[in-house]
Amino acid sequence: MELQPLLPFVQPALIILLLVTLVSSFAKIQELKTALVEEKNKRLLPVLAFGIDKDSVEVTLFNDSQNAAKDVHIEDLVLDLKYEHRKTVKIEFDPVDLLNPQQKISMNFKVFDNGFQMRNILPNTLVSHFLAASFEMVIHFRNMEDTAFREVLVKEGPKIYIQKVVPQIPGEEISEKIKLVKTAVKSFYL
Repeated sequence: MELQPLLPFVQPALIILLLVTLVSSFAKIQELKTALVEEKNKRLLPVLAFGIDKDSVEVTLFNDSQNAAKDVHIEDLVLDLKYEHRKTVKIEFDPVDLLNPQQKISMNFKVFDNGFQMRNILPNTLVSHFLAASFEMVIHFRNMEDTAFREVLVKEGPKIYIQKVVPQIPGEEISEKIKLVKTAVKSFYL
């Protein structure tokens, strides 16, 4: 009979415990839903690889995934050439309409020096410069669901690796610049 006075306090405590459990369960369910969406989006992500084939003297782009990529555009690449003297050139790659899964294509490009197209440069000499150079390349593309992505490839020495692949959100470049400015201001005042 001593439990009788405690009974009114036990019921609210049990209700509060059940509510906390329910809220934490909903939070965990939401976290798992988000993880499921991210995993599903990873499967929709084309992964593009850039290659330099010195044997066949060509620069290639390879879709190393199970998803097609469309509207592939490589940003202009600035490359240092070393002939008798050092020369910096801009390389413009032709866009690719569609790159199917596991498809490898030879990239067409034009070389410009101070805004003028260099027509006398031989592909094998340029490929050798690609092999020797270190650079960062940015590729924009869309998957078949029309989601835009931005992939950053880095070439250091003989290796080319993917630094990051991120969904391209309109205005993202502006927000990245704002973050850089905020970081610079913070570091200035530290």
